[in-house]
Amino acid sequence: MDNAAAPLFHTCTDGIRFNYGGSIPAGEGVVWDGGKCPRNSIVGTYVPYIWLGGNSRGISLFGENDKNWSRSETIPCQQLIRQGNTVNLVLNLIAEPVRITEKRDIVIGFEATPVKPMPENWRKWNAWSWYGNGQIDQFDFRCHFMGSCYYWGAPTACADIYPLNEDLSYWQELGNVRKTGQPPRNFMDEWLRKYPLPGKPGSSEYNRDYETYKNHISGGFHMTAQAGNRPASDPIMFYTNARGVRWDTREGQTFADEWHRNPFIQRNFKWLSSTAYDMDPVASFRDYAVYWYRKMLDSGACDLIYWDDVFMSANFNTVATGAYYLPDGSIQPSSGIFNMRELIRRTAVMQAEMGRPALNMVHMTNTAIAPICAFAGMNYDWEDHNGHRDFQDRYTREYIRALSIGRQFGNFPVVLAPISGTPEQIAWCERTATGVMLTHEVRWTHSSRKHYWSALKKLYDFGYGNDGVRAYNYWDAGFPLKIEGPEHSALVLAKDGQAMLVLCDYGGGGEYRVESGGQAVNLETGEVLKSQHGTITAPLKKHDYIMIVIK
Repeated sequence: MDNAAAPLFHTCTDGIRFNYGGSIPAGEGVVWDGGKCPRNSIVGTYVPYIWLGGNSRGISLFGENDKNWSRSETIPCQQLIRQGNTVNLVLNLIAEPVRITEKRDIVIGFEATPVKPMPENWRKWNAWSWYGNGQIDQFDFRCHFMGSCYYWGAPTACADIYPLNEDLSYWQELGNVRKTGQPPRNFMDEWLRKYPLPGKPGSSEYNRDYETYKNHISGGFHMTAQAGNRPASDPIMFYTNARGVRWDTREGQTFADEWHRNPFIQRNFKWLSSTAYDMDPVASFRDYAVYWYRKMLDSGACDLIYWDDVFMSANFNTVATGAYYLPDGSIQPSSGIFNMRELIRRTAVMQAEMGRPALNMVHMTNTAIAPICAFAGMNYDWEDHNGHRDFQDRYTREYIRALSIGRQFGNFPVVLAPISGTPEQIAWCERTATGVMLTHEVRWTHSSRKHYWSALKKLYDFGYGNDGVRAYNYWDAGFPLKIEGPEHSALVLAKDGQAMLVLCDYGGGGEYRVESGGQAVNLETGEVLKSQHGTITAPLKKHDYIMIVIK
């Protein structure tokens, strides 16, 4: 690929929160090889997912593992080699001389990005922040998320796929509440009595579980009543876990050795025994899952499916997956990429056959994998940091453009972005997050981040997302303002005779100069910014941001 067309790079192995995203390394010759990628269990240098490209387009390459490649201890499976103005992705399928005596199948997937257009009018979408939905009335799409299996009647937080005892009356009652807007008090009390709670009534463990179930049941019915019967503009989304399953169910005990990523697991399954991260959605699990997804959608209580944990995970089952034995007797695991892709794809096909939009959400933190994200409608990112570090220190601009903005997949970009610390630390960290999020057009889900929602409302009050208001990203070739100063990110909204600039410092702070040709006002303070010969001056401290209206 031409260097100018491929400045960005993303790789994924068997895990999350350690995968690289950002710029392709500089230099000539071999600038990267698969041995540089962290991994959990994959043996050698093979990397299951590689994407390289630019802000608007790219190419991804992927596979389960290096089965039937000619492996080498000294030559990596994949390399990036820069030669002048060209960067080459090299696959060393036959890394060393080998005698081939029988047929070899090597499976490699390629997918160009963007996979599909962004959803229509996506800039006027919101995720599930009740504060955002209450304060910003310009949203055309407000997703309501039952963010745990507890909410929709299950006895575990993240391992179920149907309500307690397979009793669908819970979903049906949710569907009825959606029509009437009135939560059924008697039904909730009766349902709560069905749970086999631990200990004796009044004991600490009994009270703990009782309150957990009670609060979630009440919350699920309250959310359903609040959303109303408006699936197109106020869809309800059910939590499911793409790598979680209960083992004490009939299905879990039947398919445990096929669904678990480790063969021959301990089978002494007690009530609610489960895994949150070690299930692989192989074909039999997909049959099981999609059957129950259909029940969710048919109930009238659910419109969209959320999948937690869609990252790749090593599977050592040499019978049910592409895992294979290496010459030394150890196992080269499969990565699970095709199984995960097929779960998301098959659900989207089912919804299309039902006449439903497949705007489902994948929680893909640090794993922006095209063949998986392609069949969803929303991405959920940024669960990989906490604390009070500035967001510019958490995520480079290149990382965000390579992984988080959703443009490669045509998905609405949503982020978790947790913050903790003292009140002062949290306030400043939220300010850095606001600048980074606004200039990259990703949507926060935290209701408590009121500074962010106040700033976002200013964009909507200007006309953000409306016809006749053009949005320009700082990486666009046609970005309309010339900005001089430290490293930064920026968003411009333009309409007849006016513009709004959101400018976010990504350097060490300093003075910015913007060629504007008009009067500029700091929208947060009301201050008229200094201007000379059509150039305005905007000082920013390190990692701060400013919103400017130019007339």
